[in-house]
Amino acid sequence: MHLATVSSNRILNNLPTGISLLSSNNTVKNNTMMNAHVGIEFNCNAQASGNVTGNIINGAATGLDMVPAGSAGVTKFISLANVSAGCP
Repeated sequence: MHLATVSSNRILNNLPTGISLLSSNNTVKNNTMMNAHVGIEFNCNAQASGNVTGNIINGAATGLDMVPAGSAGVTKFISLANVSAGCP
C-alpha cells in the first residue's frame, strides 16, 4: 500500500477532481481547490481521523465525494452544490 501526503497546494481551474485518494490512511492537509468538479474524491477509501483537515474547497459541484463514514475531517466549503456524498 502506498500512503501519500498532499499538503499546502493550490489546485485550480475546472479539473474533474482536485485530489483523488486511491488508498486508505493518506494525509491531505491545508490544500485549496477551486473550480474542480469534485474537491476531494475518497473513492470509498477510509482515512484516519484527522488525516484530512484544513482544506478549502471553493466552487466545486461536490466538495467531498464517495466518503466512507468517519473519514471526512474538517474542511471549509465555499459555493458548493453538494458538500458531501457517501459511499454506495
